[in-house]
Amino acid sequence: MNGEANLREKIICQASHWVEQIKGELYNSIAIYMEVPKIKQKDLVKVLGIGAGRISQIINLGAINFRLEENFQIALKIDQIPSFNFEDKEEFLEQETVPKPKLCHLKAIRRTPICGFRFFIPT
Repeated sequence: MNGEANLREKIICQASHWVEQIKGELYNSIAIYMEVPKIKQKDLVKVLGIGAGRISQIINLGAINFRLEENFQIALKIDQIPSFNFEDKEEFLEQETVPKPKLCHLKAIRRTPICGFRFFIPT
């Protein structure tokens, strides 16, 4: 295993890596939820049932420090289904070494359950 692969394995074996990934997905979902119909922070307070100060922390600082159940409740309130899988580590690492097509962050074509995006390069 080369140094880069070894480092990647060390990273993915840290629980904090996966926690931060879920937080990032939730943050992106909230941001997209606000963008589509141009929802303001005060409207988000009503939708999520969270205080205005806490919403400000989420939007301005990306500070998402909720329990797992609260993350799921927020996702469901913004019409997202929290979905994740448990995978065999070796199979996961092997899949990461398979070359993937280059993605361009220019135009979103579809939201996925945890609000990942699939992007394409416009022609």
